[in-house]
Amino acid sequence: MKIRIIFYCFFFLISIDAIAEFRLENWKNHTSYLQATAVSVDSKSRIWAGSTGGVFVYDSEANDYLKFNNLNGLLGIEVSAINCDKSSKEVFIGTADGILTICSEDSEWEHFLDIQESKFPNAKINRFLKHNNSLYIAGGFGLAVFDLEKRVFKESILRIGDFDRLSNVNDIYIDNETIWVATSSGVGKANINSTIANPGSWKTFSTQNGLNDNETIALTKFNNEIYVGTKKALFKFDE
Repeated sequence: MKIRIIFYCFFFLISIDAIAEFRLENWKNHTSYLQATAVSVDSKSRIWAGSTGGVFVYDSEANDYLKFNNLNGLLGIEVSAINCDKSSKEVFIGTADGILTICSEDSEWEHFLDIQESKFPNAKINRFLKHNNSLYIAGGFGLAVFDLEKRVFKESILRIGDFDRLSNVNDIYIDNETIWVATSSGVGKANINSTIANPGSWKTFSTQNGLNDNETIALTKFNNEIYVGTKKALFKFDE
C-alpha cells in the first residue's frame, strides 16, 4: 500500500453555521460553556455542544437551550467527545477523565466508569463511532469497544500493531470490514471481524511509510479512498 501526500496546510478551521445566529450576548452568563470541544446534531435537529464546563443543547426552531453539568446529569464536566445517534436517539458523551455517559434525547442518563477506573495515564475520550450494536471509543489509552445491548465493555485494544502500548487514538473510521485508527504513532488498520485486541491483527503506517508526522489526527473516505490528516498535511492511501 502506498501513501500519497495531497497537500500541506497550516491549520484546519471548522465552522458551525448552524449556531451563527445565536448572538453573543446570550452567552454572557455561561462563560464556562464558551470553549466548545465537540459538536453533534440529534434526531430533533438540536445541536449538542460539549465544552469544558458541561454540555449545551440548542434548539434553533424553538430558539431555546438546555445546559447540563454535574448538578443535573453529568458526572464529569470537561467534555472531550460527543456523538448523537439518530437511529437510537441516544447521545454518547465522553470526558477528559474517561467517563462514558449515554443520554437519551429526553435526558435519561447512564454513566460507565470503567475507563476512568482503569487508571490509564491518559484516560481522555477522543471520539465515538457506532457500528452495528457496538460503540467504538478512541482515547488516550487506545481503543475500547462497548456493547450497546448488554451495556458493558467487551474489548480493550491497548496496543495497535507494533506501535507503543497505550498510544493515543485520535480518530476511528470503519470502511466495510476494515477498521482504521489515527494515532499518535501513525495509522493502523485491521479486519474488524478479527481479534483486534491482538496486536498482530493490525497493519501499521508511520513516517517510515511516507507520512510526514506520526501524529495523525483525522480519517475520512472520499471517492472510495481513505484519507488521513496530520497537523500539516493530508495523505491518501493507495492500495
